Amino acid sequence: MKLHLKTCLILELLPPIVCAYVVSIFVGTDMICRNLLLQAQSNMQLDINSARLIYQKALDEMRGPLLLAATDPAIQNALRSGSPEPAETRMEKLRKTMNLDVLNLLDITGTVVVRSRTPSRRGDSLATDPMIRAIIEGQEIVTSTDVASSGELRHESDSLAQMASIPIVGKAGSSGTDSVEERGMLLKSSVAVKDNAGRLVGILYGARLLNRDGRIVDEIYQTVFKGEVYKGRQIGEATICLEDVRIATLLTKDGLRAVGTRVSPDVREQVIIRGQPWIGRASVVGEWHLTAYEPIRNLSGDVVGALGLGILESKLTDIRHETLTVFLLITLGGVLLSFVLATLMARSVTVSIRKLLRTVQAVADGNLDCQADTESSVCEIAELGRHINRMTLSLKERALVMAEGPTIEADNLLFYGPTIARACAPGNTPDGIATTAPASSPCAGGANDVGQLARMEMWEISAALKKFDGQMARAAEYLGINRKTLREKMHRYGLNQD
Repeated sequence: MKLHLKTCLILELLPPIVCAYVVSIFVGTDMICRNLLLQAQSNMQLDINSARLIYQKALDEMRGPLLLAATDPAIQNALRSGSPEPAETRMEKLRKTMNLDVLNLLDITGTVVVRSRTPSRRGDSLATDPMIRAIIEGQEIVTSTDVASSGELRHESDSLAQMASIPIVGKAGSSGTDSVEERGMLLKSSVAVKDNAGRLVGILYGARLLNRDGRIVDEIYQTVFKGEVYKGRQIGEATICLEDVRIATLLTKDGLRAVGTRVSPDVREQVIIRGQPWIGRASVVGEWHLTAYEPIRNLSGDVVGALGLGILESKLTDIRHETLTVFLLITLGGVLLSFVLATLMARSVTVSIRKLLRTVQAVADGNLDCQADTESSVCEIAELGRHINRMTLSLKERALVMAEGPTIEADNLLFYGPTIARACAPGNTPDGIATTAPASSPCAGGANDVGQLARMEMWEISAALKKFDGQMARAAEYLGINRKTLREKMHRYGLNQD
């Protein structure tokens, strides 16, 4: 099947355009997805850093009030006099003012002198506590996260033990209650109580229970996510875990904060078991989030829990889809523009070719005054036009030379028409052609056999020799061949110089 040049050019240009489009889709999609994920993970790293600072700030905020309370006259007098009763009321007031769940006064051996929440329970020793031991050994203040057993919490207060108790929802993704978490995670701080001489006379010990306490996670959410809501839901979540159990969180389940749920097994393995940070995709209460977790360590450096936050993956997915849609539309627009430009370029080329074709057809029909366009923007087409014009000029010059008068006749053009017919007509041989040509001579056949071109050539050679009175040099120059070739052709056709 024959096709137009324009169609051929478009079909030639179309595969590279389509291939470029397909490659750009695959490469661009991969780059967009990877860059969005890397950007999201980078943002999560910054966010978890902010969350850690907020958590550390909550620890540091315990220091100032405790240091100030250590100078309180009632506490100083209770340690000097050995009579704790006057200090009990004062310490309970200080505990509530400082928003603490535990505030105890100990002597220099670590024995409890005043337990503000339950004054009747005193006399037990806390000397084995690493934080108390650090103060006894000479440190001024020690602050850290710690985990208290259910017995330790009950000894402080029955109500405190009840506050810490959290039913644990089974393994990640399951339902039902497997057990109860009765331990409590505490922000703890101990400060040295000294007399006017700078001698250690006691220890003031305070703690804040994190179980079910949403103040830190709420502050993290407001600081990191600015309270943003996405499609009617909180865009992110913040969580404090005791080991792998959420004890304080913004996550909701059935309208309530999802305390007691577990982090995913992958997060537990990475953060709790190995003690390494986690940034990645994780299932959170049945929904996928992009999450970041960091281990929480006690004073001894052991992992006791995790601080985490996450953002709804659905938002990241929507952002990715929107970005890909814009990218694909832009790419498709580029392809369409390329196709339009290719069509215009093909049209420009074919228009120039058609002009040359019309010129050649006109010359073939005998119009030697027709000129080809040489102003094309395509160098090769412009060059072809110049050669056509040179060819036309040469034909015209030859016709003028061959003309016997001032008018150019059709036979003077030497086209495949009357000239051949006249050249091969019986008895119509030019002057000087041997009349006894052998049977192999080009003029031996009819006017329509394959020797037509040879007979035309014979006629031209004869005419040129006649025109230049047998001067072979001038005839050869006129015919555009050298003398040797002219001599060989004369011998072949049985022509003589005269």
